[in-house]
Amino acid sequence: MKKNLILCLLLALAMMVSLTACQVEIPGIGTVNINDGSTGGNAGGDNTIHTGSDNDESLALLRKSMAEVPDYIFAAAYISSAAGGPDDFELPIQEWVSKAAPELCAQYPFVRNIPRERVVGSGGSLFCVVPRDPNASVVVNRIQWNEKAGGYDNVEVLYRSESGEPFLVFACADMGEAIDPDTEVIVTNSGEEPLKWYPYYGMVALPYSPEDGRELGYDFTVYTGNDSMDGGDVGDDGMWTAPTAEQLAGYVWTWQGDLAEQPAMATMSLTQDSGTEPGQITFTWWYTKDYGDPQEVYEGSWFLTDGGAQMELTMTRSGGRQYTKGEAPTTVSGAFPVQVPAAFDIFPVLNVAGGGGADGLPIQQIPYELFMFDPAQG
Repeated sequence: MKKNLILCLLLALAMMVSLTACQVEIPGIGTVNINDGSTGGNAGGDNTIHTGSDNDESLALLRKSMAEVPDYIFAAAYISSAAGGPDDFELPIQEWVSKAAPELCAQYPFVRNIPRERVVGSGGSLFCVVPRDPNASVVVNRIQWNEKAGGYDNVEVLYRSESGEPFLVFACADMGEAIDPDTEVIVTNSGEEPLKWYPYYGMVALPYSPEDGRELGYDFTVYTGNDSMDGGDVGDDGMWTAPTAEQLAGYVWTWQGDLAEQPAMATMSLTQDSGTEPGQITFTWWYTKDYGDPQEVYEGSWFLTDGGAQMELTMTRSGGRQYTKGEAPTTVSGAFPVQVPAAFDIFPVLNVAGGGGADGLPIQQIPYELFMFDPAQG
């Protein structure tokens, strides 16, 4: 079983129009203003396209910020999504990027100046990737999930670099219709172990340390709404919002990751009772190589509180390899902050956080765990 890796976080921003610029229409993006007399280094907030080197002050400052957190191996930013790739656009990729993510390009001008030879892939979600080390080696592979082996096969090497330069990469060219990622990014900084990253459609889901949950990448996307579970209000105007009970009970949710350095998966099924009675939950997880023979099965009850922003959950282990009949109860109980995308009807994804007195889900390793709608069980 696999999860549906679908989430589109589009940055649609209205910017001021320069009266001295000429206008060009980009299919799927809109009107771009091109200032013929400008060259790189302008961090203004208009739609003007600037040319020049990507090796500007904003790149140096970004790398300096990463260096202050030794765990960060690279930085990544989500730009936008498109059915076609850079060779399908009527205008150069730099102009498309500047219009698609104007605030990102205003804060980090180097993004809009990355040349065509450092644009990888064709169609899907476009990300900017910046290794922390200017001398890092980078490999981008096209991959395919191998159900029998329980891992990814390397189909094609799309890009190699030994210079650590920023690059743009398209991932999930099927626009999120497939269940698994199709792109693998490997970054190796000087004197460090290689780090693999699998971009998801429409989102920056960074890799983390399986030992202690430390994030190993830095998200430098310029967000514009209440899009974080860590501080700030959750509202309909942001990218994330509190779910309804109907939304949570309408799907079987799946998780995929590593536990004890082994590929593992989990499913969470929620039912909603009538009236004010709590709903029922069944949570199952297993190692991928032993799929069909779960390690643990939990059953219990749940209900939403705090306007839907938290899921009160109590469940007890009732089956699986680690369960012994008649054992003392093994229980997970607490208040879990939960969020779904504002565009949930298009992208059904569930974000579950620990904290608030919660013990953590049986698979919980990092502050936030992302569950995807499983189309096989929807």
